[in-house]
Amino acid sequence: MWTSSFDLHCHTTHSDGSLSVDELADEMAKQQVKVWSLTDHDTIAGWDEAKRAASERGIRFIPGVELTCDVELPWNREILEANSRNRPPSSWHLLAYFPHEPLEDGLKQFEAWLSPLHEDRVPRMLEMIDKVNAFGMKIDPVDVLSRAKGSVGRPHLAMAMVDA
Repeated sequence: MWTSSFDLHCHTTHSDGSLSVDELADEMAKQQVKVWSLTDHDTIAGWDEAKRAASERGIRFIPGVELTCDVELPWNREILEANSRNRPPSSWHLLAYFPHEPLEDGLKQFEAWLSPLHEDRVPRMLEMIDKVNAFGMKIDPVDVLSRAKGSVGRPHLAMAMVDA
């Protein structure tokens, strides 16, 4: 049974969301969410702020993250034909949750492990900008990257395109 009491997949301005942590926490409270997980892309930058914001609003907070996984898998022809790009998807997103708060040392190790995933988003974005610019737009990569307060994503490119 579906319930709106839980929201376990949310993004903030730390990745490709449009709301700050506090704004998202306000929205969770407004929607009467009881359990909330912040799952920004490849970063845990908002966890402390979200934990505080959730507590202030009487919401249970479960730290989470959406991990970008580059995996090459064999595919059959039916799947390839159903895929709009007609090639196997190689980038997947995996949601990871931490219902028991990690120890400080474990958190630092996890942040270090996440760092390359976070950094890999930049070259992917530069490729996207090149593709957009090949169609005649003049998108400045510095502009797109400066719009990201954390992990850069498609919404940052879209904002730059709208402003161009």
